[in-house]
Amino acid sequence: MTRRSNLPFSGLLIALLALLLLVPFLGTAAQADPGDPADPGAAAAETPQEVAEEALETVEDLLDPAATATMPDAKDHGKDATLALRDLAASRADLPKDKKDDAGRLLARPTDGANAPGSYECEGNTGPPCYQTPENTPLCTGYLCVHYVDGADASAADPENGPGGRWSGTDANYPDYVEFVAQAFSVVANAYTTAGYQRPAGDGFIGGNGADKVDVYIAELGQFGIYGYCATDQEISGHGAAPAYCVVDNDYSAADYPSHTPADNLKVTAAHEYFHAVQFAYDANEDGWFMEGTATWAEDELFNAINDNRSYLPYGPLGVPSQPVDRWGNLAQYGSWIFFRYLGERYPTSQGLLPVIVRKMWEKAGAGQYSVQAITSALTDLRTTMNVQFAGFAFWNRRPSAFYSEGAGYAPTPLYGTYNLSASAPSKSLRFQLHHLSAKHYRFVPKMTGAWKLRVQLNLNYIIAGGAAVVTVKKKGQAPVAKIVALNSTGDGVSSYSFGGAVDWVEVAAVSASTRYVNCGTRDYQWTCGGLPKDDGVYQSVVVKAVRG
Repeated sequence: MTRRSNLPFSGLLIALLALLLLVPFLGTAAQADPGDPADPGAAAAETPQEVAEEALETVEDLLDPAATATMPDAKDHGKDATLALRDLAASRADLPKDKKDDAGRLLARPTDGANAPGSYECEGNTGPPCYQTPENTPLCTGYLCVHYVDGADASAADPENGPGGRWSGTDANYPDYVEFVAQAFSVVANAYTTAGYQRPAGDGFIGGNGADKVDVYIAELGQFGIYGYCATDQEISGHGAAPAYCVVDNDYSAADYPSHTPADNLKVTAAHEYFHAVQFAYDANEDGWFMEGTATWAEDELFNAINDNRSYLPYGPLGVPSQPVDRWGNLAQYGSWIFFRYLGERYPTSQGLLPVIVRKMWEKAGAGQYSVQAITSALTDLRTTMNVQFAGFAFWNRRPSAFYSEGAGYAPTPLYGTYNLSASAPSKSLRFQLHHLSAKHYRFVPKMTGAWKLRVQLNLNYIIAGGAAVVTVKKKGQAPVAKIVALNSTGDGVSSYSFGGAVDWVEVAAVSASTRYVNCGTRDYQWTCGGLPKDDGVYQSVVVKAVRG
């Protein structure tokens, strides 16, 4: 895809970095009110066994076909299988002995039933996909082996070619669909390797092939509401690499997967899930939002014409800017891909098909940094900061069509509030809270004639706690122009802008680019590093006043 350099805004970002270092204004830093609600994610501590049992229950529900009918988004978006299985593998050692056996069955490969005497028995319609007859000879090529059995799991019609059409294939020894799966995963694997990513970790001949090959299993997943997943059948102890195997659906029929064509669903699933297998080679226990956000980003980088990832934008920072970008839940983790698109287009240096910046983050994660540390470290290498880039991210998101290469297809991030100012009511005072890695956008509309100025006084987070702001002025008949607000070290700043009859509106984006967390290291994956954000629950303010000018 074509990437824009956006040099004018690059200058704005440099200006922000400089202005943030200006001599402090006089002002008082916003302080937390004693009555503030608890920080996001704050909860009573759970024991390791409780965490493990919750992970087990989550996977049991995930692999219950009856539960699919009660999930309104299951067919459109699919269930979150990969990281649910990862969480179970990470906590399996803390389960009671009888439940460890249940976890082992849920983490088993499809071939661990009929092909593995003494292993886990197939249990009909419940539990993980399970071959009930011995598999055929796998199709092994390049970095992977595709496993299948005769019958429904073996091949599928291709509705793109009309009734009775088949998936393309050239080898009479294998069903066409098996070949198509091998082709799709080969394209994806080669793309990631060419882009400089590590290959997935070897599994030591599990699956019956060479240790350097990833096993991909074809099975019926539609009944579970799952598009595909990659998992590890090894216990994960702490952070580090782990091998992965992958499972994809046997036909991606429209009845089970109504969005996109079967071929397109297979392609984006292969790109997304294989990227999880790559991530496992760096750190299988990395922060979930980072894993899902970058995997969703990667699928569109490889297959940018399919655009399945756009369906998640309403749930992430573009659709809900006041929500932290690292939130887990309600599909937010998938919507966070737009942050990595922003960084990839701001820093478009690429290797192969992919911007280098995201790979640098994963290399740092593999070296022991958690997600936000890896991101800020990669930005430091580029001589920029999260404060600067998150302010830029907020600015782009209000007018995506002007900045993102595919932004014409993105809905602008919404305003948090719109306020009319008039000669009789020329001022507005707003007091609010910002979560970490989030923004709130406010618009002020002049309802007066003649020349006026809008004085904007900000009392935001300390700079070290991520305080930043962008002001945009829209004059009549002209394109919006962004101005950077100079903040002192305690997050205070005062500035003035054109207002009155010649102006349509003025917008203020208040930003918290906080990257500070406490109590890291738990198995509560709701937030970065399994900890709690440090700088939430702080009251901040924007005070505007129109004066004749």
